[in-house]
Amino acid sequence: MAVPDGLILASGCSDAVVKVWDVKSQKSVAKVEGHTAAVTGLSFSENGYYLATCAADGVKLWDLRKLKNFKSIEGAAASVAFDFSGHYLAVGGAGATVYNVKVGLRTNHLSRRRHAFCSLFLETNATRLML
Repeated sequence: MAVPDGLILASGCSDAVVKVWDVKSQKSVAKVEGHTAAVTGLSFSENGYYLATCAADGVKLWDLRKLKNFKSIEGAAASVAFDFSGHYLAVGGAGATVYNVKVGLRTNHLSRRRHAFCSLFLETNATRLML
C-alpha cells in the first residue's frame, strides 16, 4: 500500500511486522511492531501521516511521524480502508464496521452475509462503503 503522493509504501508480513519503505531509495526506512499475528491489511490516511494495519489480533492506528501506535480496535480483521478525508476508517472481517477516527466512535456496522469482507473502499466522509 502506497501513500497518495507515492513517496513511501508499507508492507505487512506474516511475522506481524509492518515495514515502511522509501520508494526512491528502495530501502526500508522504518518498521512498526505491535501485532501478534500476520498483518492482513494496510491503509494510509490521505495526508500520509497515519497508517491503519489489521490482523487476527485487531486493528492498530499508527502515527508515522512518531512511529507510535495511538489507537487499537479489538477483534479480528482482514482489511482496512481510510476514506479520502482521513476521518473515517472501514474495517472488514466477519462484518464491516465504519469508525470515526477523530472521535473514536463506531458509526455503522454491517453483519457478514456468507463470507468475510476481505476488501473495502470507503468514499469521502463515509458516504458509501463498497465491499
